[in-house]
Amino acid sequence: MKRVLIVEDSIDVGRFYQDTIRAAYPGVQITFIPSGEEAILEATRYNYELMISDLRLPGMSGFDLARKIRVRQPEIRILVITGLQIDPG
Repeated sequence: MKRVLIVEDSIDVGRFYQDTIRAAYPGVQITFIPSGEEAILEATRYNYELMISDLRLPGMSGFDLARKIRVRQPEIRILVITGLQIDPG
């Protein structure tokens, strides 16, 4: 079974990702976690095909989380997302 790990501290945003993935891929197992530390623990329990992470998480950045998860699961695909507006100047 395919597994997706969503790491997002905003419950509403995380549920939106979860609902969107379920609508497009009904057979996928989705785990929604609110913090990087919990995501690392979860990655020791199961192998995931995809991790979707917020850039700004409590305790660590999405990039730091991606590096730590990649050590445990080298084949995982990782998507880091942010809602921050970036100033191009």
